[in-house]
Amino acid sequence: AGVREAAAAHTDAEIVLVGKSMGSRIGVKVANELCASSDAADRRLAERIVCCVCFGYPLNPDAANAAERRAAVIDSAKPVLFLQGTRDKLCPLDALRTCLKNNPNTFIFPVNTGDHSLNILKSHTKNTGETQAIVDGTLLKEIALFVAARRGDRRVAAASTLGGSSSG
Repeated sequence: AGVREAAAAHTDAEIVLVGKSMGSRIGVKVANELCASSDAADRRLAERIVCCVCFGYPLNPDAANAAERRAAVIDSAKPVLFLQGTRDKLCPLDALRTCLKNNPNTFIFPVNTGDHSLNILKSHTKNTGETQAIVDGTLLKEIALFVAARRGDRRVAAASTLGGSSSG
């Protein structure tokens, strides 16, 4: 309902579904459901969705509903950017890469030493000089480039460090 309400309030706006953890899972699921719907209004709404951005997707391969969590992203109907920490216990990068390997609409941007909330280790900052603020700025840049490229602005696509499906 939230997507429909926002879309109704901004009738000319393109839509980017963004979520953190469970919210990211719901965003991908909503996009998939709208794209698969036979309802004309749902299909028009789906056409306005540019992409999804997932902060810490909860793939959780050990969860009781792991198959459902995998299915949503394996068959994502819209491009999806996954911002994932390399220490994320709810979504090990190898499991996510395996899950996404055949979906060219999916991209992974790994956060070195990041946890599920994308917080980096203090030792990473000490060893590299890369602070949380720098990481956050990099994430914002990657999101902006990803969205712009999906909107058709090819000038920015070359500036992104994302290399393609399940990169990282």
